[in-house]
Amino acid sequence: MVETDRRRQSRFSVRIPGRLTVSADGQPVVTVNISENGIGLEANQSLAPETAVAVEVGKTDQNWFIFRGKVVWCLQGQSGSLPAYRMGLLVDTIGSAENTAVSTNEKFEMLRRITTFYSGRDGAAAPC
Repeated sequence: MVETDRRRQSRFSVRIPGRLTVSADGQPVVTVNISENGIGLEANQSLAPETAVAVEVGKTDQNWFIFRGKVVWCLQGQSGSLPAYRMGLLVDTIGSAENTAVSTNEKFEMLRRITTFYSGRDGAAAPC
């Protein structure tokens, strides 16, 4: 059986630490890929599909971004002896200190800023 990739936008492979927030609770996460409409994460706790979340990345730098959306899928894996989870989010908006991107074109421009900012850093961005 051949699996079809349903993504419509190109994804960029990244390793950017961040914080995932559901209500007032937060947990550290690592962003592993991003696109205009989606974000892939690694986390220590699972979240159910349809859970509304916000993911803050780059908060320690002057350039920070907030992805708002909902969990689409979550799978359990392993990281050493600890459980680890991979999850995919459907992104509604991407925000920064200057503005919030809602349309696909606006989100593409914000994504360009993010990948440019993290190129050549520990969270280097590359197409995947």
